[in-house]
Amino acid sequence: MDLNDPDTWRWIWLIAAVVFAGGEIAIAGSFFLAPFALGAAIAAAMAFAGVDLAPQWVVFVAVSAVTLAAMRPLAHRLDRHDLVPGVGSSRQLGQEAKVLEAIDGPHDHGMVLLGRER
Repeated sequence: MDLNDPDTWRWIWLIAAVVFAGGEIAIAGSFFLAPFALGAAIAAAMAFAGVDLAPQWVVFVAVSAVTLAAMRPLAHRLDRHDLVPGVGSSRQLGQEAKVLEAIDGPHDHGMVLLGRER
């Protein structure tokens, strides 16, 4: 494998893009490898277009860094663990509600406000 051969770098970038994308798919919810997959894919396109190696590296690093910086807030928001536990009415156990209509008797109905739900 001759690293000075432009044909070699076409395949190196393409394989790197596939490996990064596969790693992103395998690691659920990280959004860490996706920017590198995008950077490698763009560098591969540049290599197939005949662009020199130095600009390929510059574009790979720049695209990866910008995309990583842009995706980190999204990844942090998706990785939060303060989500409401439970499903259906079980997620409301232990919460306080505001009484809107009191229950007058054992067979009557009332209404409460729990968060934004009635």
